[in-house]
Amino acid sequence: MYVVGNLALWAHFIGIGFAIGCGIALSATGPKLATPEREQFWPLFKFFSRMAMTGVLILLVTGPLLIWLKFGGASTFTGWFWAKMNFVGLAVAGAGLHEWARIRFQRSNADAGPLMMIGGRLAAFGIVGAVFCAVFAFS
Repeated sequence: MYVVGNLALWAHFIGIGFAIGCGIALSATGPKLATPEREQFWPLFKFFSRMAMTGVLILLVTGPLLIWLKFGGASTFTGWFWAKMNFVGLAVAGAGLHEWARIRFQRSNADAGPLMMIGGRLAAFGIVGAVFCAVFAFS
């Protein structure tokens, strides 16, 4: 189980990297969608969106697995862990809003652009808050 737990932790870090890294890339490519160069940047934006969502999904799978493998459950965790979980919920909601708005935007609904921006910022705030709380929860 030691190796499986460490592999799950490695995958969890990869998920954090995907989510944060692609989120940063989205913040650079997103504003380009409001310019005449939209068609040029759309495939890149769609790729970064899918990779960020993949990172969030990796986190959602490996997080509970780590709680079970490394700690035997969440019964002994402090308030920092539960604050972290609230931020995770915010990040998931933000990523979901971003993805929903991206699909609407792809179908030529221009009103979805601001929703993508709001969802991305909520997800970014949630992930950064979750990492901050994780430092205190697991140290």
